[in-house]
Amino acid sequence: MIRKAVVRTLETVVVLLAAYAFFALPVGRRTPWRHLVAIFSTQPAQEAAEDVKATGKKVIEEATRR
Repeated sequence: MIRKAVVRTLETVVVLLAAYAFFALPVGRRTPWRHLVAIFSTQPAQEAAEDVKATGKKVIEEATRR
């Protein structure tokens, strides 16, 4: 019982440290979070997102017609 609590606590600490590193520690000039924001805010990424949305809508329409 105590072992499970210790393991759960350590897992939580590791996840919190990873989240802190992802959002707060810079890798180069930006944090990993800022790198993702920069990547996904580009015009090609936005166009790809629109294409995925359009394809998803077509798939949903096909699935609901049957």
